Amino acid sequence: MARSISSGGSSSRSASSSWAGLEGEAASSPIPYREGPLEYWPAQMCKCGKKAARWISWSDDNPGRRYLTCLLGGCDLWIWAENSTTTPFVRQLLVDLRDMVWRLKRERREMQAELREAKRMLQEQRAIPEAELRALQEQLQAKDNEISVLRARVSDLEKQKRMFAYGVAGCAALLMYFRPWM
Repeated sequence: MARSISSGGSSSRSASSSWAGLEGEAASSPIPYREGPLEYWPAQMCKCGKKAARWISWSDDNPGRRYLTCLLGGCDLWIWAENSTTTPFVRQLLVDLRDMVWRLKRERREMQAELREAKRMLQEQRAIPEAELRALQEQLQAKDNEISVLRARVSDLEKQKRMFAYGVAGCAALLMYFRPWM
């Protein structure tokens, strides 16, 4: 079975794999590496003179098995780093666990996308009442301004009324004063 190396460090799946529905998942390891691809000893040199990188295969046939390959892809070195001691039961268990991890990661990404969409929709829905509230607040402010203008006008009219009342009272007093002499 032919394998290709991805930048994520796991081997890609074959076309006949049982997890063909998880296109993007095969490009990454289902679990984080505990060490870098060059952090092993003793060093295994590849054909181009550099230290070969050690990766983990997540194929259906060899899940969890380590292999060595050229880190830069400059040569065709590809060998198993260890002999397979996995029983068919453990192999199937690893494949099932790998598939479950990838499925859960995909579901998490989908749920996060749905959550982002729900938050966006909530903000849009909040924006409508907030805009209506702002418009009502502006109307209230305009009415408050009108009330202030009307209060000032009422105060002026009351002053004029008092002045008019004093004027009428003064005129009446004058008429009464001059009436006996007329």
